[in-house]
Amino acid sequence: MGMKEAVCEMYRLNGLDEGLEKGIRKGRLEARSEVVRNLISQMDLDDQQAAKLAGVSDSFVKKVRRKLKQESLC
Repeated sequence: MGMKEAVCEMYRLNGLDEGLEKGIRKGRLEARSEVVRNLISQMDLDDQQAAKLAGVSDSFVKKVRRKLKQESLC
């Protein structure tokens, strides 16, 4: 393998690592969103209570709540 191929392989592997990390972050975000959705819809918690239990910010809960309201309108 020449120098050019080695550099290309290094960039390819780096891109795979970055993609994997991005996918993991997205999965965690989706899981947290689902937990918050359940806390809001099934337990009727307010934003602060849901945020504390889910380990997220109040603003994150507000975003999830807005999305839930939009979905219920459709």
